[in-house]
Amino acid sequence: MALQSINSDSPLANLVKQKRAFVEIQDLYELLGVPRDATQDAIRASYFSLAKLLHPDVVARQADNLLQQEAAVVFKAISGAYGILSDRRRRSEYDRLHADGFAPVEDRTKRDAASEAKIFAHKGSLLMDRRAYAEADACFRKAVELDPTNASYQSDLGLAIMNNETLPLGPRMEEAKTWLEKAVELSKREKPDILFALSQYFKLKGETNAQRRLLTETLRLNNRHIGAQREVRLLAMRSRGQVDLFESIKKWFDKVSGKKK
Repeated sequence: MALQSINSDSPLANLVKQKRAFVEIQDLYELLGVPRDATQDAIRASYFSLAKLLHPDVVARQADNLLQQEAAVVFKAISGAYGILSDRRRRSEYDRLHADGFAPVEDRTKRDAASEAKIFAHKGSLLMDRRAYAEADACFRKAVELDPTNASYQSDLGLAIMNNETLPLGPRMEEAKTWLEKAVELSKREKPDILFALSQYFKLKGETNAQRRLLTETLRLNNRHIGAQREVRLLAMRSRGQVDLFESIKKWFDKVSGKKK
């Protein structure tokens, strides 16, 4: 339920407005008005004190409908908060989950943005598996916007753009290269998956030497990197195939020229 505007300046209205804000951020300690190291007795006393003020029967005698509705939300919330904080196991679990959940607003905002970025990145990865590259592109762009310091998101965005055929080929390849190179720089060339992603760009561009150098770097960091091992084998097969083709052409030419080996 969204926080509604309460115009009254009565003590009850001010109390409801104050506690309603803590309902929104789910801070149970502030909701009950006790410190985080409060004893069980202090928690119980604070709860009953608030319950006497905010009980629906009490509020109904001194408030309009809007204030009654908001007070009901707060009353339900403080009852739930008491149920958790008065139970040692549930309180311990709540404290564990919110160990840093009451940091300054700026820190909390950064953490929330990073968490949201992770969700978009995960969704983008699932879309990549389904070859839904345009949708994956949009998800990774959002992840990078929310967490611009994550090299893996930038690399994944580069791959999504590179495969997004709804974009013109030339511009999309240039933008893909930009993101892939940014990711490599940001990761300080220390993440094999990011180096491998850039190697795939050079593969599509037909720049074999650049691709081979990046594959070598990838395997130096992780000699069991499956993708890099596969690409190295393909390059070797292609190289052998070119040699075999050259030998076949040479033999044919020698034959038609009447030369004997």
